[in-house]
Amino acid sequence: MKKFVSMATLVASVWAASQGMRAEAQQARPPIAVIDVTAIFKDHYRLKAMMNDLQQQIAAAEQEIQKQRQTYEALGAKMTEGQLKRGSPEYKALEEQLRKIESETSVKIAQQRRDFHEQQAKMYYSVYQEIQQEVKRYCEANGVFLVMRFLGEQPDQNDPDQLYRDLNRSVVHYHPHIDITKVVLAQLNANSPPPVAGPVTPGAPGPNNLQPQGMSNYGAQPGVNPGLGPNPGATRPQQPMGIPQRR
Repeated sequence: MKKFVSMATLVASVWAASQGMRAEAQQARPPIAVIDVTAIFKDHYRLKAMMNDLQQQIAAAEQEIQKQRQTYEALGAKMTEGQLKRGSPEYKALEEQLRKIESETSVKIAQQRRDFHEQQAKMYYSVYQEIQQEVKRYCEANGVFLVMRFLGEQPDQNDPDQLYRDLNRSVVHYHPHIDITKVVLAQLNANSPPPVAGPVTPGAPGPNNLQPQGMSNYGAQPGVNPGLGPNPGATRPQQPMGIPQRR
């Protein structure tokens, strides 16, 4: 009888211990996590501030180009309004001056677009490195072995590009318990003041590429030369500034 009681007690103890271990395992965070880098880019205080500063630089550059455009149009009016006789030395000299202004402005616009593009790329890469460092600290402190990148934003059902992007998600399903996005973002923003409201908010990069907002059509207008006067019958295509999408 005593052996039976002892055996029953042992079985009960083992069962209780196993249940406790199971409950503890269920409460413990698994060694895998997911993070929404897009959401962090969108709400990162320092990135917002840098993008606002960049937009101010772009606005100043656009104002300068607008002044050159006005000068070009004023000179061009002398030719189109009959103030100068076609073929005259004055007409040819003005025509050459306009070509020179157009060429110089086109080169300037192209260079500034490249410079702004490079600044944007460096901004995003700098913040991405910060994210990597913070994720590493989190993993080391919490015993996480793997962090996968996912996109929490739901696609627009009317946008084919977003639907295809959703089909290529690396993470098909995850439990909210392993999402460390808010934890990492809070640490990144802890030492940065909220940015002053500005004209620009960083865009929402996709899971495998970044395409931040920026100078979408800087120095170009439909039916107009690069930042200059009318060009009948020709439309300069828009060239969005941003990190090129992967096709």
